[in-house]
Amino acid sequence: KNYQCTAVLNLMTKEEMEMRQIAPDYEQLMCKQTNLNYVPFPIAHGSTDKMTDKLFQACLILNDMINNKGERVFVHCMSGTTRSPTLILLFLCLYRL
Repeated sequence: KNYQCTAVLNLMTKEEMEMRQIAPDYEQLMCKQTNLNYVPFPIAHGSTDKMTDKLFQACLILNDMINNKGERVFVHCMSGTTRSPTLILLFLCLYRL
């Protein structure tokens, strides 16, 4: 909310959330309380080959959220070093260049 986001796209898996000791519905409840749209789209961390299809599907969802619904989206995964930045780069390449 501090960054004027209107939605959250969570790429973490259930197992990752459990590992971080985050209750399965915690983010959804927090988003509801702060009037943010919450979209869970779990993508297992792994090789790029295994993530390619899921990342493309997530990119379609992100595009819909931004370009069709006008949302400002906070995208996150567990560490923010692979899935989230890759998704953002894919989105920029497909929809902004």
